[in-house]
Amino acid sequence: MSRMFETPDQMKLSFEDCLSLLLEAETLDRKQRKQQRLRKAAKIKQASAYVEDIDYAANRGIDRGALETLCRCDWISRNQFLLMPLWIV
Repeated sequence: MSRMFETPDQMKLSFEDCLSLLLEAETLDRKQRKQQRLRKAAKIKQASAYVEDIDYAANRGIDRGALETLCRCDWISRNQFLLMPLWIV
């Protein structure tokens, strides 16, 4: 809350604006804490893994185009399901 009044412009905010900023900060904090909690509960071996870091040169049988399509999540907006065999995961 003390960060809300770091500049003179921020001190001139109305009550509604202050409340709005406070609610946004709280919502963001809760979302970040939830993501951290879910990552911890998932017990992922490599929590900082990124799609961009995948080594396609290694012979793993990964289709780069198919993986990029999945990562764009277009299938969600088209209300499609994603079924993955357990041996892939």
